[in-house]
Amino acid sequence: MKKLISFLFALVLFFAMGTAYSQGWTHLGNFPNDTFMGNTGGHGVAVDPDGKVWCIFYGTTDSVFDVHSGVKKLVRAIYVFNADGTPASFSPIKTITVGGVTDTLFNSNRGIRTDNNGNILYCPFDAMYRINYQTGEGMNKVQPTVGMTLTASAVDAAGNIFTAPVIPGNPIQMFTTDFVSLGTAVAASVGYSRTLEVSHDGNTIYWTGYTNNQVYVYSRPDEFSPFALTDSILQGFACESVTWSRDGSLLWFSSGSGLTPPNAYPHYPTTYDNATWYAYDPVSKMLVDNIKWVFNTPGSPDERPRGLDFSTDGSLAYVTAFGRSDIPAFQKFEKPTATDIKVTFSVDMGVQAFEGNFTPGSSTVVIRGDFQTAAGDPVGNWQGMLFPLTDPDGDTVYTATVTFPLSAAGSSFNFKFVESPENWESINNRPFTLAGPNITMPTVYFNNDFTYTQLLEVTNTIDFTADITSILGIGVGGAFDPNTDSLRVEGLDWDNLGKNVVGNRRMFANDPGNPGIYTTSLTFTSGSAAPNGVGDSTKWKFRAYPDARFANTGWETGTDRWHYYLANGTTVTLPTIVPNIYPLFGPLANDVAMEFNVDLTGAVNKYNGETIPLDQVAFVGIKGAAAFLGSWGGNWTVADTVGGSASTLKVLHKVSGNVWQYNVVVPAGTNSGAYEYKYAAFYPGADTVHGGSSPLDNEGAFGKNHLFILKDSPTGLVFNNKFGDFTTDVERIDNVIPTAYELGQNYPNPFNPTTTIRYSIPEAGLVTVKVFNLLGQEVATLVNTQQATGAYQVSFDASSLSSGIYLYSIEANNFKATKKMILLK
Repeated sequence: MKKLISFLFALVLFFAMGTAYSQGWTHLGNFPNDTFMGNTGGHGVAVDPDGKVWCIFYGTTDSVFDVHSGVKKLVRAIYVFNADGTPASFSPIKTITVGGVTDTLFNSNRGIRTDNNGNILYCPFDAMYRINYQTGEGMNKVQPTVGMTLTASAVDAAGNIFTAPVIPGNPIQMFTTDFVSLGTAVAASVGYSRTLEVSHDGNTIYWTGYTNNQVYVYSRPDEFSPFALTDSILQGFACESVTWSRDGSLLWFSSGSGLTPPNAYPHYPTTYDNATWYAYDPVSKMLVDNIKWVFNTPGSPDERPRGLDFSTDGSLAYVTAFGRSDIPAFQKFEKPTATDIKVTFSVDMGVQAFEGNFTPGSSTVVIRGDFQTAAGDPVGNWQGMLFPLTDPDGDTVYTATVTFPLSAAGSSFNFKFVESPENWESINNRPFTLAGPNITMPTVYFNNDFTYTQLLEVTNTIDFTADITSILGIGVGGAFDPNTDSLRVEGLDWDNLGKNVVGNRRMFANDPGNPGIYTTSLTFTSGSAAPNGVGDSTKWKFRAYPDARFANTGWETGTDRWHYYLANGTTVTLPTIVPNIYPLFGPLANDVAMEFNVDLTGAVNKYNGETIPLDQVAFVGIKGAAAFLGSWGGNWTVADTVGGSASTLKVLHKVSGNVWQYNVVVPAGTNSGAYEYKYAAFYPGADTVHGGSSPLDNEGAFGKNHLFILKDSPTGLVFNNKFGDFTTDVERIDNVIPTAYELGQNYPNPFNPTTTIRYSIPEAGLVTVKVFNLLGQEVATLVNTQQATGAYQVSFDASSLSSGIYLYSIEANNFKATKKMILLK
């Protein structure tokens, strides 16, 4: 593999840790056999003191008979196997009884681990159970945060338990071995996480938020002191699985997957393998071993490391991957037996060659270290035998493998690279430890010298102009007050495709004659080198502060905005943009009755574009950015509709034809303002992309949502939507009977990319609202349905259209009207 030629100093620190790891675990095949597979793949594995292997899948794999409904319902069973692969006597487990109350395992499996006594800590959705590993019977149950899906639990040597919701910004909580709360360890987690681990003394927490591309370390000096964020490790990991080795000396972290790939830490080049568990030594801070998932489909993004545990003697490893329903979900590996220890060293001489200090093909580079011995001298003294490195593929990366006796295992050494005869590296000694049977040291640069860079990156400048006139209002409750509020450009470096943002992200109103026009200019560099720089893209959005005063915590609603890189040095002046930012106008004074209607007529499956079989739709659900809409957290699953307080998905009822309805009363005191939401249709095999067995089809891509304004309304609020169509959200704004037909001017106008159109009809009838370009071509049908007498408003999303003048018209009974609107992008 060719060398990288643009690095930051942080990489020097990483390599200075002496990171090394071994390879050689033997893949023993699928466990317990090649036919053991389940819905969405595995989601955890644990090995108890008897050697039994406890396996869970994320999705449903079995069913139970529900005496109340008289039908079978899908469940997520726990499967338990003896070490020889035969099922345990109590396997599968479909229900858990604690304190005389029996719970059926409808909810999604989140994690499984043994506690300090070998019993099983099992987390489905928002509950945590302890199960007797000898009998399979329930022992304890707790719901740390009702309605919040949990990570796998972690346990210290005293039996104290640590757990947290998957969703960031929530507490990491502590419990005694009897499930009695010990309070909060960390007030708000950072990054989405599937799991966490804790040190044996209970004073260090390893938070594996996979969206952080590193592992956060929280610690405290003793059990009476608070935890604090004290370190971060393993930059470049997108970890979704972690566990201690059986002897408690090593922490095994997964590196990442095809959907959350490793090596994505900003400006910090790493080369970790995908779908691999690495063993981390907390004492030496080195990677000393690894186990690689054996792909059923090479490089598949749907085989994501999600669980690892070891046999009682540590000689066997059991691993599982999430994502595929049609492949064996669990694999078994055997630890290698070593006879000696081989260490491979690599050094990149590219910089030295570029500067004329080294001539590839004729110059020689060797390893010198305190493990060298001279004749008759058994103690290493940096003298004696030299270890030359070679470059067979001519890429200026020189390598050599040195063999050490097994008796030296655990010993630590120092070394340097030397350009023969005596041009030594001028840096500190490089340390390493013989911690495994086959160790590969990371490739480093001679002298850690990264002084030349091939300038292939692209720098662009964007001039931003935002028009917030529509939300400007000094002293008006909740509107944008320029004396206290601010507007920023957020992003351009969110996704590692942009970096080095220069300029003031905060925007300012510099024109006294236009107080609602805010501007700023930012210069930034592509995260990729050419040819990927030009034509690559990075995303951004506007955001208002303080975030507590605006809907969506100040962020623009809807999908991200994107910049596509142009030639190096290009300046782009964007047209004036009206941000999709909505202020909060304080709490509701009274309860507000709300009605949501969604029409599935003509709706298509978002995965394959085929028409949804309406006769097979079991029910329709809704989720959104508020508790009365089910909240975004939790699951979009059938099981999520079962379990009373554990449910987050709100279920609609069918009212007529293909129309489904959800009614809710929003209590007084709820913040008024803008809220987003979307629907989900449930029918067999809806998700034909991710295994074909999921019944879920929720509308549109991430960020594509319906939007409404919550406000005080004595007559209530009614919203009519078409499933999968985000340009036709129609709201009945009051129950007053209009005296005349009317088509209002859209607002805001000009707009980008959404605007609102109001109209009134004094008589019930067929109403059609359409949008045309100046050539008379129809570009959107916003309304085409029977409507009762009333005043309405409909949103129009023009994201797919180009800037220009458009016409919108209404036809209702014998009334026709047309108005003009301007789209500016």
